[in-house]
Amino acid sequence: SGLVLWKDIFASDYRKSTQPKRPTPFFKRVLTWFFVALFETLLFSPALFHLQTPTRFERMAMFGVALQFVGLTLESGADQQKQAHKRANPDTPIRSGFYRLSRHANYLGEVVFWTGTYIAGIGSLTNAVQWSTASLGL
Repeated sequence: SGLVLWKDIFASDYRKSTQPKRPTPFFKRVLTWFFVALFETLLFSPALFHLQTPTRFERMAMFGVALQFVGLTLESGADQQKQAHKRANPDTPIRSGFYRLSRHANYLGEVVFWTGTYIAGIGSLTNAVQWSTASLGL
């Protein structure tokens, strides 16, 4: 999300020049940031619970970490491929590399990463509140 904020502030974007300039009301911005922060906390909660309680399922945790690695590799590789394609062909959609397999390969990588986080943390969930919190983030 930091990279997105950086690009939003500093990168030129065609949408900025075509959209009308209406400031978003302060209350809406605060509400948006609150719910985004809440969602990110829920999403990350399995890792936090894992730090508190050792896992009961070591192999499942290792499988989850492997999924995280696969997801991160897919997401970053897809982002690099898309960026290179947009430099060479700015007006055409990318249909090669990871995008041959999925239309939104970078988002698929993100979903795989967070699913791996959830699976890695399952062995550390000990009560209904932890299970609910971790599952709401997924």
